[in-house]
Amino acid sequence: MLKHFAKDMRLGKEAAQQHNLKLPILSAVLRETEELEAQGMGNEGTQSLIKYYLPEIEK
Repeated sequence: MLKHFAKDMRLGKEAAQQHNLKLPILSAVLRETEELEAQGMGNEGTQSLIKYYLPEIEK
């Protein structure tokens, strides 16, 4: 589920920040995932990330 994936990425981002690591790809994917969550897709599988890149796919 996207909501669990986002939670895990938030934990990873937090840990990276504590160690002064920059993970720009993690930040980008987290931002995309959070946008989809805000659109009500938090309970969908991680494969639904394609909807971020192909918005014409039914949401």
